[in-house]
Amino acid sequence: MASTSVIAGSIEVDQVDAVSSPVSTDMTSYWHLALWGILALIAFGVWHRLRLFVLPANRIPDGDVNTMGGALGCFVLAFVMLLLATLGRGFAAGAFDQTADLTLRTMWFLMLGGTLAQLPIAIYFFIKCSTSKEMVGPSVGKSFGLGVLGLILVLPVVFFALNVGYTLQMWMTGIEGDGIAHSGLELIVGDQDRAYLVPVLFLVIVAIPILEEILYRGLVQRGFRGLGFPPWFAIFAASLPFTMMHIGVVEPAALLGLFVLSLGFGWVYERGGSIMAPIVLHAGFNGVNAGYALLIPA
Repeated sequence: MASTSVIAGSIEVDQVDAVSSPVSTDMTSYWHLALWGILALIAFGVWHRLRLFVLPANRIPDGDVNTMGGALGCFVLAFVMLLLATLGRGFAAGAFDQTADLTLRTMWFLMLGGTLAQLPIAIYFFIKCSTSKEMVGPSVGKSFGLGVLGLILVLPVVFFALNVGYTLQMWMTGIEGDGIAHSGLELIVGDQDRAYLVPVLFLVIVAIPILEEILYRGLVQRGFRGLGFPPWFAIFAASLPFTMMHIGVVEPAALLGLFVLSLGFGWVYERGGSIMAPIVLHAGFNGVNAGYALLIPA
């Protein structure tokens, strides 16, 4: 998460959005590329068949955000949220030896510092949305179902994009990917001290999706919509900072997959008109990645 869960710096680990999909860059990588390519085509076929690419122009609830001042207010809150996350992680990092190796324990406190620092903005956001349908949309069940549907359709496209990135990386640099694109996932896999594993996974799968979706969809994407931009423009505009905040944190080959992933988050947000749908998709994706990473040693 760029703000809450994004690792911003060498020691600031706070996110596992970066894909850890099944990737191999030996000869089998071409089979993986073909497999995920076929699954991605099937997903696109479903999208086309059900006309899921068509997004309602006014799905996001009306309100004071749909004015110039309200939209700019969203951007200001997003900036404050990023600033608070940085300050929170910096405060937590001050308690540790900056030259020491990063551990799950250190990762937990850094993530917790960033998470707690952003809570005021998150609470304010939920209070503002509590009287509208933006919290859960038409119903909790429909928003949850849309998030699950999004996960099913987005996963193959993201994994295909990730395989494309790793294949291009191998062609251009000769460097093979190991299938784990994010340093946080590598830590979950490699740290033998499991005392903080469950608390870290809780933040990764529950807290981070909530905070990141408030930031990038509830504030940034909503802000662009409030300025009058069409849905897909707002989705792309919000996905750019989401991806850029991972530069230097994840392998360059994973950035394409992250961008596609963020497009999926923005799509379900516009499709359902509630923040719950992208949170469900985000939580499911982080859970799949963390689960895959934990199974790697086996």
